Amino acid sequence: SLKAFRANKVNQAAGSIALEGRKKLSPAEAMSLRAELMGQIATGTQRTAGTASYACETFGAGSLVTAAAADMGASEVVGAGDVMGKLLTAKKSFMSETCTNQAAKMMSNALLAQMYGSALAQQDGETFLNNMIAGMNNVMYQAAFGKVAGESAVRVVAPASDLSVTRMTMATLLGQLLYQNSPTETGLSAQASFTVPANLTSVFGTSAADINVHTHSYGVAPAAFGANIVSPLYGLTLSYADTGTAAKVANLTEPFIIRIPVDLSGLTATGKLLFTQQVKCVYWGGSSYVSDGCNVTSATNTLVTCACDHLTTFAINQDPNVEACGDSRKQSGRGEACDDRNLVNGDGCSSECTVEANWECYGREGSSSTCVNAISGSNPRTGEDGARATFRMTGFASETEVLENLGSFGQAVADQLTAQVGVKVDAEENVFVLTVCYGSQACTVINGDAFATRRLLPPPPPPP
Repeated sequence: SLKAFRANKVNQAAGSIALEGRKKLSPAEAMSLRAELMGQIATGTQRTAGTASYACETFGAGSLVTAAAADMGASEVVGAGDVMGKLLTAKKSFMSETCTNQAAKMMSNALLAQMYGSALAQQDGETFLNNMIAGMNNVMYQAAFGKVAGESAVRVVAPASDLSVTRMTMATLLGQLLYQNSPTETGLSAQASFTVPANLTSVFGTSAADINVHTHSYGVAPAAFGANIVSPLYGLTLSYADTGTAAKVANLTEPFIIRIPVDLSGLTATGKLLFTQQVKCVYWGGSSYVSDGCNVTSATNTLVTCACDHLTTFAINQDPNVEACGDSRKQSGRGEACDDRNLVNGDGCSSECTVEANWECYGREGSSSTCVNAISGSNPRTGEDGARATFRMTGFASETEVLENLGSFGQAVADQLTAQVGVKVDAEENVFVLTVCYGSQACTVINGDAFATRRLLPPPPPPP
């Protein structure tokens, strides 16, 4: 019978996991066992007429099989998503707190497995994420069955996910500021928030129907190949209370304002430096993370604010390909007069990539700038051995880099001497002796043929 079939699947899963606890299995054997069990659960789900009670039993078995997230393999992660996807067509009815918690636990464990290293191939990641978002939307819709507008929200929490659903009237929803917690496993204490526009007539018309308001957050961004996601996923879904059908919220004239906390601990020092210039608000488009319809309105290294003309699941991406002041690639087309690979004022090239007073900056288009300033008290002086002067120069990361760029270094000195003494100084013919002192390191004296030889070295390629 159907009932016996369902119980058999659940009991088989539970019994096998119990057996694993009594028998010493190798990590590979344990992973293989869990993968087989998850596959059996998914197969049984596909063959069986779906009901809410069957879904609950399946979530219970799935949460048991995925309990050891650190030991899960990619096939188990994909299997958890498949189970969720196949239950989308199950008959809808009230889903208990126990059931919703088991569903959230199963998917949270699948997310944790990806945090621990079981990365999915791009196509598998796409399928998993689509199944998880649609499946958990479906679960939360059923958790709100029988609710009336104004009742307290239903909240479901697991280590890598946090979900909430409440029912509101349209009048109450408009202009609301909705908060969503970050998943505990991410370590982020800050909340995301959504400011609802004051007008959603283009979506709901003049309907007075009650709306299910479902917010969620997930600690991992699957299928993020080619992206550099620095936040959890945060989403808002508005659905009709009577059918559970998600409203198509797009092309709004008044956008949703979304505030998303970020974690930059995984970025390089340069990535952190340039983050606020290279940040993008993105959303999951079904096969990739895209930014259409979303704009960054403000950004710090802890919080990014986006204005988006639609609803879906959002994240923050740092795109290193975006040209930025401080990336050591001077771009005149962006209004940069210099770029010395930092955002520090007082070193010749300002934090806005403009040349500061009493400095001169040199450097080819698309490369780092070298800035020169005559040190106070060392005015150029002339004598039998020529003109002498001391300059402060910035734009180098090390003494080695100074030596590798002696061509531009010598030219900068020549230009400064020309300006100071009023006599044309030629870098190739007249600059013979350089004493290079980098930071607190001992000074290096370069003269005669050695300087000429170094000066003729080809310049290094621009940084990637």
